[in-house]
Amino acid sequence: MKNLFYPALLATGLLFATSANSTILDAWQLNTNGAGLASTTTNIGHLGLQSGNADITITTATVGVVAINDTFSELGGVFSINYTKENCVGACDSGLPIGLNNSLALEVVYSGLGGIVTNVSGSTYTFNFTPGVGAITLKGSLDNFATSTTLGNFSVAFPSGGDQGAFLGGILTNGTTDILGLVLNSGYALGLFRDSTGTALPLGNLFVAVHTQNTIPPGAFTVNGNQIKTTVNMDGSANILTQNVPEPNIVALLGIGLLASGFRKKFS
Repeated sequence: MKNLFYPALLATGLLFATSANSTILDAWQLNTNGAGLASTTTNIGHLGLQSGNADITITTATVGVVAINDTFSELGGVFSINYTKENCVGACDSGLPIGLNNSLALEVVYSGLGGIVTNVSGSTYTFNFTPGVGAITLKGSLDNFATSTTLGNFSVAFPSGGDQGAFLGGILTNGTTDILGLVLNSGYALGLFRDSTGTALPLGNLFVAVHTQNTIPPGAFTVNGNQIKTTVNMDGSANILTQNVPEPNIVALLGIGLLASGFRKKFS
């Protein structure tokens, strides 16, 4: 584990400017035995997220024009999740992606997530997710989701948000999304997240931080009255961290990814 020195993490896409003590877990373990799924993956640097997509609906005050305080909702999913072995202190692990032990597949289901537009500059807007709004559920399977088991639930925490460019017809325009998810007691599989020694991590200040880079496929937008709908493709990573509850005036970018209503992620 490493106590974060935030300026040094800027290049990784994981900036956490906060006075709270925050720690990214190194060489952590994912253990699903407590949920009846015989799988333990050790020495995880971070989870890798690939081949995702999300549909974003912005409700605008003016038809066809995105403005500050417009609201949005999302749905979609990330369909491939693997892991990179621990090889760098903090969030900078790199290397060949590896499948989870015993062919464990993970799926994250998101419902009812939303937020507001915080700034618009040209064809780019920034946004914040509303903490506590919507639900995120982690499910696991050893039979390619012929059957599945709930492993845990997460709540969107402050700060979570991102940016997106060319939302009215851009072609492969980059954006980023960072979601901080508080791990809840409800539905949590005993000992799911563990430290490098195999000791179960206590809940209360345990978070999943997901970061994605997002691109817009050609023509993936529509305007229907006061609603603008855009589809984005996503790839990224997820880290586990612990921290004290952040103060309301803290601003941060965290490594986690674009999640949404009915948002589904499979880790395989």
